[in-house]
Amino acid sequence: MNDASRKTVRSPKSRAARFVLYLFMPVFALLALFLAFTQYHHYEPWRPEFVLAVLPIIGVGLCLGLMVAIWPRTAGFVVCVFLLNFYLMMQLPGYDLILVQVVFGSSLLSGIAAGIAAAGILVALWTQRDKLPPIAAGVFGTVFVSVLVLPPDRVLIGNQFERAGDSILGPPTLVHIVLDEHVGIEGIPADIAGSQQLRDDLLDFYRRYGFSLYGGAFSHSSQTQYSLAAMFNGQAFPDSDTATKPSPRATHALDRNRWFDRLADQGYDVRVYRNDWLDFCPDDPPNLKSCEVSPANSVLLLRDVELPALQKAKLILFGFWTSTATRLRYPLNPEYRLGAIAMKEGLSKMALDLKQNPRGTAVFAHFLMPHYSYVYDPSCNLKQEISTWQSRYIAYSTTGMVNTPDSRRERYQAYFDQVRCVYELLAGFFDELKQAGLYDDATIIVHGDHGSRIGIYDPWPQNRSLLTEDDLFDYYSTLYAVKRPGVEPSYSREQRSIQALFSEQFFGEVLDQSADRDLYLRGYDPSSDGPVMVVSMPDLRSRLEHLSRLAAEDLETGLQ
Repeated sequence: MNDASRKTVRSPKSRAARFVLYLFMPVFALLALFLAFTQYHHYEPWRPEFVLAVLPIIGVGLCLGLMVAIWPRTAGFVVCVFLLNFYLMMQLPGYDLILVQVVFGSSLLSGIAAGIAAAGILVALWTQRDKLPPIAAGVFGTVFVSVLVLPPDRVLIGNQFERAGDSILGPPTLVHIVLDEHVGIEGIPADIAGSQQLRDDLLDFYRRYGFSLYGGAFSHSSQTQYSLAAMFNGQAFPDSDTATKPSPRATHALDRNRWFDRLADQGYDVRVYRNDWLDFCPDDPPNLKSCEVSPANSVLLLRDVELPALQKAKLILFGFWTSTATRLRYPLNPEYRLGAIAMKEGLSKMALDLKQNPRGTAVFAHFLMPHYSYVYDPSCNLKQEISTWQSRYIAYSTTGMVNTPDSRRERYQAYFDQVRCVYELLAGFFDELKQAGLYDDATIIVHGDHGSRIGIYDPWPQNRSLLTEDDLFDYYSTLYAVKRPGVEPSYSREQRSIQALFSEQFFGEVLDQSADRDLYLRGYDPSSDGPVMVVSMPDLRSRLEHLSRLAAEDLETGLQ
């Protein structure tokens, strides 16, 4: 018997069945991942944007499947390897970093070693290429069915926990709001069009609502987790006992929180509104009465906003494509972070909470506003074309340069619009408290965590020699305002850290004054970016003189 006679002869039905199986194998593979992604983010499949998003996924799957069906040995190998890697990126934490090692390597030797290992795996798969498509079809089909049948993992939203309040005739209302990435009044860059008008409007806002405003305030840290961990524990920079810790319910979690402990000791029912970037309620502490959670960056936030279905579909697709297991809470490209959208609903819930619990209640909220993406116009309407949304930077680079002077100006313009939206929302919230008779006796704290961070260079230790005074103001100057019953509004240009101001005013403790002007330079990955370095906050008087000279030069140029 010759070799030709030993070959398996498939019937037309068998060939047709194999063709259909290979055709739809990539469709089911991609649909399984997409359904898992949307289920995780609580997105219902009957919404128009879901349908618009799923159609191109089916189209891509069919194109890949057609290639597998026609060329099962070659195209089948390539498609199966692609789908396998995509699955691993979605499900295996850190796998995307492994791929980066393979392509680039942290060193020549590690790059060569990773490349040899990857080549060995590909050779082994190539030798079994005839078996890959049918095995992949079985595996991906099983995954698809399991996604439909098994209950999905979901992003945490709503009440993490809620307990009955104790205080009926407790102390007057206390409101504490953190506005993420809010630049300080004196840190508003004068070289950006509209900056003086914005500054004047903010001064007028805080004066009208009775606040003491500290325009020269800054943070010792340019990163939220370090800034707030220190502030809430009466420190300039968190030590090992108060630093953040890993959390299954957030990217970071406060390991200790003296501020909430103090409020509880003073007889307050503490109610928290947080996002899943920084967990202020780890381990469900008994001294808190409730903890409401919203996602820091999830397509869930798109469900009920006024945005065209096609734009929502683009965001859903982009989120799906860029998501990995290590970024499920942050699945979107930085140009499309959605956390700012949560502030409107958060303030509404806070107002209702306070009206239902008018005495003895302290509410705390951390809002990702005016944090990028800059999605709002000055009237708090979502910009209807997402291509107009801006991030705080144009790109990350190995040099740490994240903006050019032109891109910085462009981003500040969008940032100013979002800042104005913040005050539209705050005005409505404060007015609602006034109508409920809660405002006059309330203590209200409103502050940022760091600057706008719309600088030219990120404040990493390796960039120390490149950082300008403008960079330091962009990253560290931040908002600090306090309203107390019976205290007249005021304005101070004194340069003090928000950590020092808060410690003195609410802990009754004075921080080490010798370190009061220190700024901590720290990379986003301390393990690879080196140790913390310290520089000094530039003097505000020299900045004002510099800006005055620039303004005079601009005026002289305009008159010539």
